[in-house]
Amino acid sequence: MADATGFETGAALDRRSSDHGSFAGCRILLVEDEIALADILLDYLRAEGAHIIGPIDNVEDALSALRTNKIDAAILDISLRGERTYAIADKLQKIDVPFIFLTGNTSWAAPGYDTVPMLQKPFDQGLLKVTLSNLLRG
Repeated sequence: MADATGFETGAALDRRSSDHGSFAGCRILLVEDEIALADILLDYLRAEGAHIIGPIDNVEDALSALRTNKIDAAILDISLRGERTYAIADKLQKIDVPFIFLTGNTSWAAPGYDTVPMLQKPFDQGLLKVTLSNLLRG
């Protein structure tokens, strides 16, 4: 079944995913300021069939992207050049969009986001796939 934007959701997405990549038709916001990592994520997610909004490397542009795009899920670096991405996380929670935090700092915590998955950099692509798949399936 397609939603109002023409993207498949629910059982239809599950069926297509097995034929066209794990994230076929999913719109994923990618917020990451490390160019090399952003490129790896972009290539991987596109190969899995996702439509990527980004990569975006600052909070203001990410918030703007949320206003102008329908998003199914997001991957957020927890810190963009020292600026925390909590404003983006707050907006995602407000509009019921699931997301994953990425961090290279094992001592960082995300106060108020205890239920949000957090993956350590460097991350395992298999773990990212499982975590993102679980979020998308709700």
